[in-house]
Amino acid sequence: MQLVREQDEQLDELAIAVERIGVMGKEMHTELGQQGSMLEELEDDFDNTRGRMGEVQRRLNRFVEETGRGQLCTIAALVALFCCCRFCSLRHSGVRERPCLFSFLLGCSLQH
Repeated sequence: MQLVREQDEQLDELAIAVERIGVMGKEMHTELGQQGSMLEELEDDFDNTRGRMGEVQRRLNRFVEETGRGQLCTIAALVALFCCCRFCSLRHSGVRERPCLFSFLLGCSLQH
């Protein structure tokens, strides 16, 4: 009789453990389903973004082809020339402090 009671207690404990494992399994299933949905949404967003980036890249390539690299180099050279002229004009105007980039390009003095 004692042996039967001990077996019943062990079986009860085992049943409780199996029930807990079942509950945890259901929770894990629910969580995995939610994460799967989130991953699908992320994949859709990534595909949309990749498509838009491809379109921007195509437009940029078309712009470079239409304008030619010579015009882009000319724009870059003019910007560099502008910066050099601003630097020289500040040096000859007696500015002793090194101005920040914003004040250097716009020619205004910033008070600290």
